[in-house]
Amino acid sequence: MKKWTKKKIILTVTISVAGAMVLAGAGVGIYFGTRLALRKSEGYIPTEEQLQNAVKYDKVVIFGIDGAGQFIRDAKTPNIDKIFKDGAITYEAYTQFQSDSAPNWTSMLHGVGYCKHRVHNGDSGEKPFTNEKYPSIFKTHNATYPDAHYVSVANWPNIEFGIIETFDHMHKYSTGNDATIVDTFIDAYDQYKPAISFLCFDDVDAAGHGGGRNEAYYAAITKADERVGQIYDYLESINDVDKTLFIVTADHGHRLDGGHGREHEDVYLTTIGVNGKLGNIKPGKMGHAVTHDIASIALYGLGLKQPDVYDGKVPYNVFNTLG
Repeated sequence: MKKWTKKKIILTVTISVAGAMVLAGAGVGIYFGTRLALRKSEGYIPTEEQLQNAVKYDKVVIFGIDGAGQFIRDAKTPNIDKIFKDGAITYEAYTQFQSDSAPNWTSMLHGVGYCKHRVHNGDSGEKPFTNEKYPSIFKTHNATYPDAHYVSVANWPNIEFGIIETFDHMHKYSTGNDATIVDTFIDAYDQYKPAISFLCFDDVDAAGHGGGRNEAYYAAITKADERVGQIYDYLESINDVDKTLFIVTADHGHRLDGGHGREHEDVYLTTIGVNGKLGNIKPGKMGHAVTHDIASIALYGLGLKQPDVYDGKVPYNVFNTLG
C-alpha cells in the first residue's frame, strides 16, 4: 500500500512539474510574442507612384539625444518645441526589444529590427559595420546619388565605428564629448554640405546612469536642446532650413533610479518628431512608430525607395502626401 502510494505521489508530482513547465513555456511565449508584436511597424511602404508624387526635401538632419526617451516632453526644450511645433510627433514610439543604445541607433539608421542586424553595445565597439545586407540610409542614398556627402557627429565612438559603414563621402566624427559636437558639425557641414546629417548627444544618458531621472537628467536634456537650437540657427543663417526635413529622437529612456535595458515603459517608450517647411507634414500625434521607422521616414522625405529588406514603414499621420 505504501509502495503504491509513493508511486502515485511521484507520478502526481511529475505530472505537476511537466504541466508547470508547459504553462510556463506558454507564458514566456505569450510575453515575448506580445513584446515583439509591439515592435512591428504600422504605416506605409511607399509605392513608386507615391514616391513620384512625394514632396521631396533636399536634406535630412537627424538629432539623436541618447537616453532621453519619452522624457523630452517633460524637460524645458524651447528649441525642439519651436522646430517641431507644427510637426508630427510621438512620445510613445517603441524602442527595439533590447532597449540599449547600439540596437536602436543601428535600427534607426539601417531600417531593420535588432533581431536582424544583431548589433549590440559590445559588438559596436569591437568591429566595424560591414553587413551589406542591411544598408544604412547613407548607403541607400549614395547608391542613387554617388556624389552626395554625409556627416555623422557623435559623442559615443561606437556609432561611428560599429554602426555606420565606412565609405567614400561618409564623414564620421567621434568627439568624445557633447561640448564640441556643434562646432565639429558646423565645420563639417560647411565643408561638405551633406545630404543626410546625423548628430548624437550623450550627456543625458550619462546623467541617467549617474543619478537616475533627477534634476541633472532633465537639465542635460535642456542642454542638448540648446545645442539642437544652435545647429538649427546655423542652418537658418545659411538658408538651409526650408528644404530640410528635421527628425528628433532618442534611443531609449531611463528608469527613475537610472539604467535601461529591461522591458519597462520608462525605458522602451521614446520620442520621434518630424517636421519640414514644404507643407507636407501632418501636425499632431503620429501613429504607432518603432525606432527602425526613422530610416523609412528619412528616405521617403528624400523621395527614395527604401530597400526591400527594411522592416520599417512610414508611420501613419506623418506626411499628408501619403493619405
